Amino acid sequence: MKAEADPSLIVYFGGQYVPLREARVGILTHALHYGTGVFEGLRAHWDEAAQELFIMRPVEHYERWKRNCGILRIEVPLSPQELCGITVELMRRNAFRTNVYVRPIAYKSAERVGVSPDDEDALAVIAMPFGDYLHAEKACTRE
Repeated sequence: MKAEADPSLIVYFGGQYVPLREARVGILTHALHYGTGVFEGLRAHWDEAAQELFIMRPVEHYERWKRNCGILRIEVPLSPQELCGITVELMRRNAFRTNVYVRPIAYKSAERVGVSPDDEDALAVIAMPFGDYLHAEKACTRE
């Protein structure tokens, strides 16, 4: 499923909550040229009866993401619990009442050309409405 994001969606970028349309990186960003970025994917499911979103294993996702960032020496200064708090705040600020996909990303953010990475790191957390990831009726079957 393709998710189209509303530009007024609130995201966490640059250490603050901002509309998606304001969350931009430069064309010379290291991660764009050299693939020095790490992402994770979390799902949150809307429970109509409870009128609540349930995030699937967020601490485990953020722990794994931070370990993977360490492989590229990308510093994520926030704890998994703080990242969970940011995620919950995004759900609240965007007033989601549907299933949601959460995409934390961390990347080398220096704006220059040159293979050697440095200590300029950045992170963002994006949460957006997202229906079924895979459609059961379109699944491949073995005969």
